[in-house]
Amino acid sequence: MQDMIRAEDPVLPALITLFENELNCGMLGGQLYVDALKAQLCIHMLRQYAKVVFREYRSYGRLSPAQCRLVVQYIEEHLDQNISLQDLAGLAQLSVFAFMRKFRAEFQCAPHAYVLDQRVKHAQRQLARPDVPLKVVAANCGFSDQSHMTRVFRRVLNVTPAEFRRSCAST
Repeated sequence: MQDMIRAEDPVLPALITLFENELNCGMLGGQLYVDALKAQLCIHMLRQYAKVVFREYRSYGRLSPAQCRLVVQYIEEHLDQNISLQDLAGLAQLSVFAFMRKFRAEFQCAPHAYVLDQRVKHAQRQLARPDVPLKVVAANCGFSDQSHMTRVFRRVLNVTPAEFRRSCAST
């Protein structure tokens, strides 16, 4: 540790003199100038004499294990319904903003992307059964209609649901 008691700093006396003069003069803009000198004095002191160590940046936190279980279970049980951010945030007892931030930290994706991924996985399991019509699979998995499911399948898996079903039947 460095002894700073007897340090000679030419900046401090100069700032103090300016500060003192301004307090005694009281000219136009004086308070603004005094505030600027205070800020300058503080910054100089911090830069020259403070031992500041910045901690490594950490994420804003994650959902607790209990919150994760509740949210995942709720999503699994309500895949066939409209799932809103408000519902999920309320379940975790968080604001929508805090929920989205913590969910992303926990699952490395947005809640909407996670729900969509779960819907696709659920549809894949149902498409393995050839007796269930595509429109029923779409409804059971929470897609607005069969064409919505087809668009999502094509984007995510690069195949249509019908092509996916045929590939399941051939294996």
